[in-house]
Parts: sequence; C-alpha cells; structure tokens
Amino acid sequence: YQRDDDTWASLQVDFVIVSRRDDGRLGVSLIDPHGTFLADSRAKLRALADYAEQFGGEPAEPHPDRTPLVRVEALADIGGTIRALDLLDPAVRTAVRAFDGGDTRGLYASSHGRDYR
Repeated sequence: YQRDDDTWASLQVDFVIVSRRDDGRLGVSLIDPHGTFLADSRAKLRALADYAEQFGGEPAEPHPDRTPLVRVEALADIGGTIRALDLLDPAVRTAVRAFDGGDTRGLYASSHGRDYR
C-alpha cells in the first residue's frame, strides 16, 4: 500500500480465513484488526478498500485461479466495542476514500461501521 508520505509498504492482514461456501467452492475472508490512532490506519484502510473493489464480488465466469472473497473487514476497538468496516460494501469504500483525518475512529463509529459479529 502507499503511505501518506508516498512511500510503499507491504500490507499483511492479520487473519486469512478459508471456508467452504454453500456451492462447494472455497472462499476467503480477510480480517484485519488495526488501531485507529496508528499513523498508517487511513492508508491501510484505503488499500484494503482498493483490494476489495478489485477482487471482491463474483467473477463473471468461475475461474480456477480466483477464490471468491467472502469478507474483507477492518476491525477496531471503539470504546470497548469491536467495530467493523465491511470493505466489500461500496458505500463503506466511498466513505473510507473520502475520509480526511489522522484518527479513523470516526469511520468505525459512523453508520458505515457495525458491531463485529
């Protein structure tokens, strides 16, 4: 991902979960807990949003080299409650890209976030 200072860094989500879908194919969930106060929080959210947009959704035709994404979620502890941003949701991606600030807590606390389940 590209940091705010235009340098590049490797984004490595904390949890990659492989599950079998109802149709028998495998699916992948990417779950990344991250502190809202950390300097790279906004840049990482944007990178996850870009990834979810590029690789989310079902391919037009089944493809042997592409495992469908089940979830792409960023998590944060907001006042003792774990909140999630569903980056497969276009409205959430729009909010992430429009966010201008250092502490992303407001995104998680907004209507774009939800309690994690």
